[in-house]
Amino acid sequence: MGKMKKNFEKLPLRNGVGVIILNSQNKVFVARRIDNPKNYWQMPQGGVGKR
Repeated sequence: MGKMKKNFEKLPLRNGVGVIILNSQNKVFVARRIDNPKNYWQMPQGGVGKR
């Protein structure tokens, strides 16, 4: 096992999901984040909790 893979497996990651939303003209939905002053844009995504 490579060093990079070992380091990656130690990261505090959580399960998540991301989606791509297209309309009938194949335009992609992206949203501007209102919680960041640098004007970042992103596609819908989020964490997945255990039930």
